[in-house]
Amino acid sequence: MELNLNKRKKQKTDNSSTGNSEVFASCTFESLGLHTTLCDQLKERLGFEAPTLVQAQAIPVILSGRHVLVNAATGTGKTVAYLAPVIHQLQKCDPRIQRSDGTFALVLVPTHELCMQVYEILQKLLHRFHWIVPGYIMGGESRNKEKARLRKGILLAN
Repeated sequence: MELNLNKRKKQKTDNSSTGNSEVFASCTFESLGLHTTLCDQLKERLGFEAPTLVQAQAIPVILSGRHVLVNAATGTGKTVAYLAPVIHQLQKCDPRIQRSDGTFALVLVPTHELCMQVYEILQKLLHRFHWIVPGYIMGGESRNKEKARLRKGILLAN
């Protein structure tokens, strides 16, 4: 499934008389099917009261197990749209995942800067899920460091 919100977003930003209703959905993160602890983290750690339109459209589709391609402008919530369902699924694992189990999710990003931005968001979202460990790999580091990071639960790579 492909969600393309760039054209729609551009049209709406041209009309400056309307407020945040164009960016935010009229639902809650809980109503999208996310775990309540994760919803609390979104509110407490990131300050997100309600999902954006991108998140409201993408999260239920991802949680259903279908593939999505989200094409939307910067700042529309794409990062949380794909990280939240990954965290939601990993926190449900019984027994809990352990570092020794290896990598469960791989996120590829094109630049070093974006890798660090996504890593910071991931750390905030995982605060209450201490058994899920984020990591990242970027070129130019020692193989031993990279090898150790491959054992993390969610891995970012650039």
